[in-house]
Amino acid sequence: MVLSAMAETGRLDAREVARQWVDDFAVALDECGSGNLESVFSGDGWWRDFLAFTWDFRTWRGVPAMEQAVATRVGALKPNQFRLSDTPAVRVAEFEGRQNILAFLDF
Repeated sequence: MVLSAMAETGRLDAREVARQWVDDFAVALDECGSGNLESVFSGDGWWRDFLAFTWDFRTWRGVPAMEQAVATRVGALKPNQFRLSDTPAVRVAEFEGRQNILAFLDF
């Protein structure tokens, strides 16, 4: 994965890591229901939905909660053409002692 290659060179490009993640996320959603969200979220990861999938502000923590929420919606919505938003900018932030890349998506 891109992150491994960048870590080996000592150069980490947050936007490139986020772009690769968006591509992997799109594939995981296409195959929703087969446990693929585990490939793009850590087990205790967070997903905050701002009116995109639920027409509401919702937050899910943990892959099982995410998969359950997405499975009930992705078939009807058929989201596609995922890309990184230009604003706000992709950034790195520390949360619970870990470095995280924060990014917004458009589709």
